[in-house]
Amino acid sequence: MHIEGQAIVLKNTKFQESASIVECFTREHGVLKGFIRSGKVSQSINDGALVHIDLKARLETHLGTLKIEMIKNHLAHIGFDRLKLKLLKCILNMSVKLLRERDPHANLYDNMISFLDKLCNEVSVIEILKAYALLEVKFMEEAGYGLDLSKCVVTNVTKDLFYISPKSGCAVSRETGKPYDNKLFKMPQFYLKGRESLIHESDYEAVIEALKLNEFFLWKRVFEPNNLKMPEGRGDLVNLALKSYEETETFRKASC
Repeated sequence: MHIEGQAIVLKNTKFQESASIVECFTREHGVLKGFIRSGKVSQSINDGALVHIDLKARLETHLGTLKIEMIKNHLAHIGFDRLKLKLLKCILNMSVKLLRERDPHANLYDNMISFLDKLCNEVSVIEILKAYALLEVKFMEEAGYGLDLSKCVVTNVTKDLFYISPKSGCAVSRETGKPYDNKLFKMPQFYLKGRESLIHESDYEAVIEALKLNEFFLWKRVFEPNNLKMPEGRGDLVNLALKSYEETETFRKASC
């Protein structure tokens, strides 16, 4: 077996004194694991990095030997930004827990690449959080537990979708859901197809609501049924996101 191409490093685990086992996510082949013999090389590979891999093994069931060349070290671009580091850690941890070896998820891979690019570029906190929330939705879809936001679950109307039912994970129209306002999640409007860009700098409430409902459905539909723990730090993400946004806004206003 010989596989070559680009990959995202999900986890680099030290093995003995001078080697490591690296878990990578590729577009065409899904998650792959390989053994790196060189201690110098293994120590230079950070989780979340975009790399070129060359994996060789006698059989598909064997742990192959892996050669890696760095393409982009995302950690070097993120620096010491607590929110970005937390988002990166959560999404990598989720990948390790949920993605099966050699099970391709090309669309999810493309979304992860896009998200990692946003982490490294000078985009707003809101845009980064929006991209992260949409990526979590994509994880639910790939796991077979996606939200149904195409129409109102009660009336089948496709317009003015304003809520999401915590029981079904389906959309509910504004008129139908109004009497149950305190029992339903508010629909982040950027979740609706064709309205992904519908968000402004002041709309952080929509992003916070998205993070809260994602956490609810990830736990209820994906992690708890499979006896898995949520990614470390995911429970603190909403508070950290609010704090980071407030600090950004304070700095922006002071600079005006």
